[in-house]
Amino acid sequence: MTQQNHRCLRRTGSAVSLAIVAAFLPALSVGVWAGGVIGVVVGCKQVVQPPQFRANVSAQAEVAGVTSFDIETSVGTILMEAADVQRVEIAAEIISTTQERADGAQVSAALDESTATLRVSVIWPGGQVQSGDKASITVRVPRGHALHRTAARSNVGRISLAGLGGQADITAKVGAIDIVRHAGPVKAQSDTGSITIDGASAVEATAGTGRVSATLSPDAPGPVNITIGTGAAEIGIGPGFTGTIDASTKLGGVKVASSRAVVAGVSSSSAGVWKFGEGEQTSMVRVSTGAITIIDAP
Repeated sequence: MTQQNHRCLRRTGSAVSLAIVAAFLPALSVGVWAGGVIGVVVGCKQVVQPPQFRANVSAQAEVAGVTSFDIETSVGTILMEAADVQRVEIAAEIISTTQERADGAQVSAALDESTATLRVSVIWPGGQVQSGDKASITVRVPRGHALHRTAARSNVGRISLAGLGGQADITAKVGAIDIVRHAGPVKAQSDTGSITIDGASAVEATAGTGRVSATLSPDAPGPVNITIGTGAAEIGIGPGFTGTIDASTKLGGVKVASSRAVVAGVSSSSAGVWKFGEGEQTSMVRVSTGAITIIDAP
């Protein structure tokens, strides 16, 4: 390591991790700042991250009278799942730039009685999210509890739902979306990030950049509407799916590997319309750059 590089790069970490960085990146220099500030420099361009202080907060709510959820975080992940619990259990992992600020964050679980919606969020000191604030939220609901709708939003962070039902409306501006074992229709949007949906009755998914994989439940009639800027689309349909799928991509191929598919018009390697059963509804799949695959769901 040169003296110049040593002046240009600083990064916190353990002695082992620093040794690994130094071994594999000999052109970089590693140092430590007191107070937990992280700095990484390639050449002489330094990127400084704020220090991170952590806290864990939790809350509970009665499930009686709750048929919908609305969960929101600015930066951080969201996980909502069915579990063997008696109440709604909420936990948040907080990261901020000072311990005082991290300790001052609180979980809010407010019931909107007019819509039977439990609204879950994190309230930060001063009422505003600041640079360096991160709140990852986990919500566990009693298994089998009937839900009408679940909405979840994150500007930066993955959103996951598992074992739920009802309408799901999920938005992650930057982050992946994973929805598994879901008994109901799903609407999902990610500007940057993959979308995976399994077991839904119908799907509407939009991804700016990212792969979309949507598998319907065996008896689901659909539809499946997918729009992608850059990324592949894979659709799995069961025997209950009916109607037509109109699929096209500007750059990439369309592959239909379903035993039930019947060509319903002019088709090519990049576009076509296929009919499944006697249904009248039309599913639209549009991709700018990426392949489209339609298969029989396992």
